[in-house]
Amino acid sequence: MISTKYFEKFEIVEVIIQCNDRGEFRNGQCHCAGHFFGSQCQYVSRCDYGKRKNGRCLCDKGWKGDYCHDIICQHGYPDVNNKSKSCVCPARFTGAHCDRCSQKGPKIRPYPECNIDVSKSKAKLQRQEAETQFRLRLRIMGFTSFLLLLLLITMVFFHRHRIHKRKHSRRENLRRHEYEIRKTILEKAARSTERLNAERRYSFV
Repeated sequence: MISTKYFEKFEIVEVIIQCNDRGEFRNGQCHCAGHFFGSQCQYVSRCDYGKRKNGRCLCDKGWKGDYCHDIICQHGYPDVNNKSKSCVCPARFTGAHCDRCSQKGPKIRPYPECNIDVSKSKAKLQRQEAETQFRLRLRIMGFTSFLLLLLLITMVFFHRHRIHKRKHSRRENLRRHEYEIRKTILEKAARSTERLNAERRYSFV
């Protein structure tokens, strides 16, 4: 035998199916709840954010529910203070459905990420560091080249000064040598003259 509990369960399921879970089945007919009507409560007379077609409500984008009255929040949650007509969005999102980025700029990734593109910032930072290092290397190379040029000029100056000093000392030595030779010749000539004079004196005596 099939128990009465089975029939009760079957009857409840049949009632739900007959009224589409939108009303109560009493005395052989559905008593629809809310804005539903029809023999099986299959039609709706209310449609907040959509269009009615064949007794049903076709919702606009961003809305759902039997009356298209429930907002869809891509991020965040419905704002009960606004009768759930808008969403409470996290900091990086905005818009009625939290479907746009709250910040704009070249560093901000497009929706749905809406965060700072770390790779671009990192690449820019690396590029700036490379440029800074390149400029520093150029300055070091320029300063080093200047020191080398200054050292080369100094070496050339000292080398020329040394050559000039050597030439000058040679000239001085040559002049001294010539002076000594002339002095010796003059001394010999004076001695010879004295001897001749002395011999002449003796001859006259």
